[in-house]
Amino acid sequence: TLLGIMSIPENVTIYHFGQQFCTYLFAMSLAVSGVFSPSFHKLIAEEKRDEVNNLFLKISEIQTIILTLVAFGFLSCGKDFIIMWLGKDREGVFIVGVVLMMIELCPLTMNSSIEIQRAQDKHKFRAFVYFFVAIVNLVLSIMFLKIFPSEYAIEACLLGSLIARIVSHWILMN
Repeated sequence: TLLGIMSIPENVTIYHFGQQFCTYLFAMSLAVSGVFSPSFHKLIAEEKRDEVNNLFLKISEIQTIILTLVAFGFLSCGKDFIIMWLGKDREGVFIVGVVLMMIELCPLTMNSSIEIQRAQDKHKFRAFVYFFVAIVNLVLSIMFLKIFPSEYAIEACLLGSLIARIVSHWILMN
């Protein structure tokens, strides 16, 4: 939305397609962890903490393997795919996709922790942090869009998103 307001429509398209590849990675992570959601709820209700930890570690290992293969497959073949699909002038989609995928790779391997938090009814902090970080992302992106020259609008929004995701996923959630 910010790119649409403060930049040209082409930048919106480039950022959207790049972010869409990160969304695919997120969906794969949820597909793996979602299968085990009932198991987490059952084990936590039965107060079997060691089994919860062991299951979490096994699922995280599976997610790490799958997501790493997908992310590095995109890293190795994605640029050529995007050039064939969208053309040489949309090469920025690859850069946006790679940056967002790499910053999300580690947090997505621990996606099962969300189900554990829900089962323990401790997900309010996560909701508050995401709300706060969304506001920070908005403010930073607007600030960077005003500071950076207009030809770097995508990078400005990407930088705002990166800072917000690093603060939320890598610092506050851990």
